[in-house]
Amino acid sequence: MSFDSSRSFLMSQRAADQGRNMHVFSLSCFPQARMAGGFNLNRIHLTAKTFYRWLYLCDEIINYQQGINDAVVLRKIRLRTVDVLFYAVEEIEGPPIPRDSLQLIEPGIYGIFSADGTPFTRYFCSPVRFHPSFKDQEVLLVQRSHGHYKGENDIPMDLRVLAGARDKGRCFITGRTDLPTQCVWILPPLATFNRDHSDPTAFDKYKVIDNLITICSALADPFMRNLFAVDVEDNARIITFEDLPERFAHVALASTHSAFPLDNGLLEVRFHIYIGYILPRRRSQRRL
Repeated sequence: MSFDSSRSFLMSQRAADQGRNMHVFSLSCFPQARMAGGFNLNRIHLTAKTFYRWLYLCDEIINYQQGINDAVVLRKIRLRTVDVLFYAVEEIEGPPIPRDSLQLIEPGIYGIFSADGTPFTRYFCSPVRFHPSFKDQEVLLVQRSHGHYKGENDIPMDLRVLAGARDKGRCFITGRTDLPTQCVWILPPLATFNRDHSDPTAFDKYKVIDNLITICSALADPFMRNLFAVDVEDNARIITFEDLPERFAHVALASTHSAFPLDNGLLEVRFHIYIGYILPRRRSQRRL
């Protein structure tokens, strides 16, 4: 039995709330298809080339895999249900989408295939693993350490003073100087937990002024909750996949690019983590 492409599977409540209309399935156990993630293409126009880059970043950050950039392509597929939460590929409906294509990705259901067009059966882009938001990660690490890491994300006063003198109240997101601002970490120290396997708690390495920016105070909490990010490799384009809470509506995000400096490698690391947070599906699901 085949299903209408928009109503043939379960998706997480979060994905449904985001209005995702592009869905990507892993074929690691072909012909079984497991949902890996997706996007709302009505919110953001996404070329194939950009999507592939994001897909690779997501897989690297949550599965620690590298070197697959030339290994996978997308193809449209049609699904059939086998059992609850168990789907199989009914038909391959489209040719491989070139990795360097500047054509916009269309809404639909896609499978991950090898470069030669056959199903990609290597484990790819886990459908259940995802990177938590920076805020959630801080709460989790403090709880698990029984308070040992409490305060590690606090910004030392001397760094606040230096950042304030450098930025002079200018928001690096909006470029505005007429609203209250505050300093925030680009990459919170606790977000680096286990990044350096020789020293998994090398938090002090990240407590430097180059890891601080000034942004509008109203945006500080959404920034730490990964509600938006900056794609440095796309000319510092601001990426949002969810609406900010109404109380932040007076601080409009730039529709194209931010005022971030483009030579800060920490911004790239932050975006990699952001993609690992935003692309994967979650465990909780509902039928659409």
